[in-house]
Amino acid sequence: MFRDGDILFQVGKNSAETSAIIDSTKSLTSDVSYSHVGIVKNDVVIEATENGVIGTPLPEFLTRSTNKLGKPLVSLARLNLPIAHMQQILQNIEKEIGKPYNFSFSNTTEAFYCSQLIVEHLVDESGEKIFKKIPMNFKDETGATPQYWVDLFKSMGKKIPYGELGSNPQQLMETPVWAERLQLFID
Repeated sequence: MFRDGDILFQVGKNSAETSAIIDSTKSLTSDVSYSHVGIVKNDVVIEATENGVIGTPLPEFLTRSTNKLGKPLVSLARLNLPIAHMQQILQNIEKEIGKPYNFSFSNTTEAFYCSQLIVEHLVDESGEKIFKKIPMNFKDETGATPQYWVDLFKSMGKKIPYGELGSNPQQLMETPVWAERLQLFID
């Protein structure tokens, strides 16, 4: 069912970070708001987590999602890229394993947050990035900044990077580039 290069989206388990991500990137068109994304290679999901860029066994990734209708929900999205090209992309992403998590959400390739890992590596055959970066929003729908973001950036001695270019899982899922998208309820 899963293929190398499949992009997997999930709503993480309830936490302050997951809530802050969803509050800041909530979908206006879907009843599901995604907080995390990774890419499949050889039954492993390469993802950027607070532990850095890691490879997670596919079954573990699938069951880590929050439940909807009593089952873990993961959405799968596929691009229409030649297999050889996707294999090159996956080799490049795999080289990032071991890099740290990008807690500051800055434009660096020395560390990655989840959607940044995908955006930086998914390119078409001409080398153009498939996803465009957008101004980042760290505010909820009322215009308030969730306390998680305030505390996180204060702990790093940094200003919240409102409006700086970046990405988020919801934006990637809603970008009209997918050849196929499926919601999966994992047993």
